[in-house]
Amino acid sequence: MLHDIVVANVFTYVQGSLKVFETVWKGANAALASKEIRPNTDPRGATLWNTQLRAAALSLCMSLVYHQEQTYQDVCDRHGTDSQAHQTAKAVFGQLYDSCRGYRYLYGLRNVMVHDKMDAIALSAEITRGDSGQTVAMYDLLIDRSVMVESPKLNRNLRDEFAALDENPSLLELLHEVAQRFVDANRELRDITHPDLTQVCQTVVEFDDLFDERPGTRALVHEQSPQVIAGFRFSYTGVPPEVIHFARTYQPGSSVDGV
Repeated sequence: MLHDIVVANVFTYVQGSLKVFETVWKGANAALASKEIRPNTDPRGATLWNTQLRAAALSLCMSLVYHQEQTYQDVCDRHGTDSQAHQTAKAVFGQLYDSCRGYRYLYGLRNVMVHDKMDAIALSAEITRGDSGQTVAMYDLLIDRSVMVESPKLNRNLRDEFAALDENPSLLELLHEVAQRFVDANRELRDITHPDLTQVCQTVVEFDDLFDERPGTRALVHEQSPQVIAGFRFSYTGVPPEVIHFARTYQPGSSVDGV
């Protein structure tokens, strides 16, 4: 149970989508710097990279929506629809949406890209020379205000907000703005879904104590052969260090770093 809460939770899908986006973005930068991307002489190659960048950005935006929907589902399954926990979770997401433009814009961008136009993201790139003379290239992904303002898939307030902007917002800057706020909100939501994990954490601590602080992997053995002979079977499930750390530092209603 604690592994699912700490390691294999819906937040990991957001983290995974972010890593995929970073990989594609860094790959595009490297390809542009090495002249693998040649917009003037190989427009098809440039288009393929542009498509990958937009697809990775869409996946990241969709992971935010997935996180919200699955969190609501988990809260309702455990505490009931329209329960106090459900209402509190709604308030956390509502506060994040209202107070963080990064979250608000990325949420709206997902709606437009899925239901309207993929080119709601405009791409720009800059190539410069570094201090050592090396070529440095960087793509920026911009939310196209003209597309957002005209899209029927956004509510009036958000369309008006985009119309009032002086320039297209940078996706990279928005990700920086939303990162810590999203982590903090996720911790709140974890405590709403699982208000008291004292007993399960105590069990993990007792398990870890069996190893007397010796270095190495903590694991539960599922199967092993009675003798070490040909055909020997041995299977186990490891207990990640972050689960041990969580269990040892947990206090009901508190936040633990990294979760």
